[in-house]
Amino acid sequence: MDMSMNGQNKLWTSSYILNNVTCFIINVSYYMLMVIMTDYAVSELGATLSAAGFATGAFIIGALLARLLMGGQIERIGLKRSAYIGLAIFLLGLIANFFVCNIAWLSVVRIVQGPALDGNIATMVGDKRKDGWLMKFIEPKTMPIAIITLLVSLGFAGILGFVASFEKEAGLTESWQYFFIVYTLFTLMSRPFTGRMFDKLGANIVMYPAFVIFGIGLLLLSVASTGWELLLVAACMGIGFGTYMSCAQAIAIMVSPKNRMGVATSTFFIFMDLGVGLGPSLMGLFIPMAGFRELYLALAVLQFASAGLYLITTGRKLKRPAQVITPAREETSSMATEGWIVTIAREYGSGGHEIGERIAARLGVPCYDQQIIEKIVSESNLTASIVSDEEQRVNPSELYRLYAWYAYSLPMNGEISIADKLFKLDSKIIHDMAGKGACVIVGRLAHKILKDRPHVINIFVHASMGNEANRVAARDKLSMDEALKKVKRINSERAAHCEYFTHTKWNDATNYDIAIDSDLFGIEGTAERLTDMIHSLQKS
Repeated sequence: MDMSMNGQNKLWTSSYILNNVTCFIINVSYYMLMVIMTDYAVSELGATLSAAGFATGAFIIGALLARLLMGGQIERIGLKRSAYIGLAIFLLGLIANFFVCNIAWLSVVRIVQGPALDGNIATMVGDKRKDGWLMKFIEPKTMPIAIITLLVSLGFAGILGFVASFEKEAGLTESWQYFFIVYTLFTLMSRPFTGRMFDKLGANIVMYPAFVIFGIGLLLLSVASTGWELLLVAACMGIGFGTYMSCAQAIAIMVSPKNRMGVATSTFFIFMDLGVGLGPSLMGLFIPMAGFRELYLALAVLQFASAGLYLITTGRKLKRPAQVITPAREETSSMATEGWIVTIAREYGSGGHEIGERIAARLGVPCYDQQIIEKIVSESNLTASIVSDEEQRVNPSELYRLYAWYAYSLPMNGEISIADKLFKLDSKIIHDMAGKGACVIVGRLAHKILKDRPHVINIFVHASMGNEANRVAARDKLSMDEALKKVKRINSERAAHCEYFTHTKWNDATNYDIAIDSDLFGIEGTAERLTDMIHSLQKS
């Protein structure tokens, strides 16, 4: 099968370009405001360094309030409408800056700008399980890397918030105008390389150097007295902090449960926001007592300490990924036995997964579903959340593609797509699992992947859309309208996925040995009857 990109995976669409332009404008505004705010508040509004630092980081209050109030509401409001709300707040905040006349008013404006300047509004997805209030916003497994990110972000905040004031004190004004240009260039140049190293060699090979390089940059800043030293600091910041952020975000998602990707991402950025937002206030208290150079020396030590904390809490637990992802095999593994394989394709909400588990229990064989995702994660650098979301989708949104490129440096535009990569891995792993003996495999086009293998029984489970929506609504705590939309969307994605990779209709009964309506007998009754039919087919 030709796995090259085709028209369905076109990248440079008008929506993708618009997303890029919008993100660029918001981020330019974010960095410009962060860099000049402290110096502006001190020189123009007569604020103290502490008050100026608070105003600089006050956006974190608005960002956190938005997360708490909007957590779990993004899916209900809709991504597009949420984006419009964020842009409206962003524009209102910019206009309000023209009317600032004192430090208190500036702080209020910065708080209002918080939700819009927080570049991750789309990830504020609260978990719908009843595990306590805090669990809606915090993923415990992400906490170690999130806390480390807070510490690393303090170093970033120290540069963003006070380097403009420091360069005036140190007499480095001429070189200062090129500081963030150099930072940006080194960030852009390093990210593709570090991203691929992350993919091939694992997280630690890029994380430890990131800590060290960023720490060296802060150490150099504490003694900088010439223009070239200041620009070298910018380069270290681009390589060190730029690499850390993209890779740490990937780790945060990687260590989280597959159904809590949104909460894990939100946890990560809450702690990053705390570091960038509250850091300037604390540093504003420290600088009058010690000075800028002592501040940067302390932040350098903090980066090296963060590397040690990462080693203890996260680094030693991460495994190096497999070096090569082998393509799907057409022939059966040499380990293959004569055991029968049952594949179950299912409409979303039809109960196919539960039916598959019950059939496997009755037959005394393993049932593979989530295990396939876990196997893919262990053989690649993709996360469980990415695999779960993308393996049945052939045309991810442009916004998601932009995120995936940023966080993982996944190849795009002319190279193998993430959907193709996942299908190759699915095929390889399904052949391996079938080669080990009799089993039940749920979903993932196993009926087509194993089409040339003997002793395979293919089943398709469906139900009425109303009953499918009822199951989804009860399980995911959704309204019926929300559940119906989710059922339609996911079934549409599964159908498109099947047609794209197999050129067959997913819900065409002629592609299966058995097609059954789970509404007729319920989950348990359907599993019982299918088990009887499987025994009959084995004997025939």
